[in-house]
Amino acid sequence: ARDNRLAAREPSKDVRLIASYLLRRNVDVDHIDSAVTGYVPEVMAEKVAERKPRLVAIPGSGFNPSAATQMMPGVRAFADAIKKRNPDVPILVAGTHAAALPAMTLITEPAVDYVCDGEGPITVFELSEALKAGGRKEDIRKVRSLCFREGRWFTQTLAAPLLDLSQEHVTPEAWELMPPTDYYAHNW
Repeated sequence: ARDNRLAAREPSKDVRLIASYLLRRNVDVDHIDSAVTGYVPEVMAEKVAERKPRLVAIPGSGFNPSAATQMMPGVRAFADAIKKRNPDVPILVAGTHAAALPAMTLITEPAVDYVCDGEGPITVFELSEALKAGGRKEDIRKVRSLCFREGRWFTQTLAAPLLDLSQEHVTPEAWELMPPTDYYAHNW
C-alpha cells in the first residue's frame, strides 16, 4: 500500500477553469476527484453511472508541463472502466498530452470518444451543447478544438480562440465543486 501522507494533493486549475466557464453559461457541472475520494476506476464508473451525465471529461494533465504523458495510463484505466459500465456516455480527454497528440490519443485510447486539442473550456461547452441538441455529426463538426473518429479517419476541427483570462476567471461555484479543504501541500 502506498503512503500518501507526504504527497501533495492540489486541485486542478484546468478543471476549475472549465467548470467556471460552464457554470457561467448555465451548464450543470459535477466533479469527482479520484485523488480526494480514492475511487479506483471501477468505483468511479459506478459513480458516473449514478449521475447519468451527458458527457464525461477526463483531465489528463499533471502539475508540471511534462506530467501529462505520465498521466495517460491512469486516464486509460478510468476511461476504460467508465466506458465499460456506461457505454453510451461519450468520453472526452483534455490535457497537454492529448492536445499535442490528438489522433494518437484516439488510437491508443479506444474508450475515448473525443480529444480536446486546445485549452478546453470552449470545447467542452460546445460539445456539451452539441450533445444536448442530439449529437448530430454536423453539430459535432462545429465544435472547435475537437478531434474524433469518423470511421477509419480522424476529424480535427478548427481551433477555438484562446480565453481572455481577465474575463474568464474561476468562480466561487467552481470552488464549491472542489473545496480547498480537500487539498493540501506536501508534508502537511
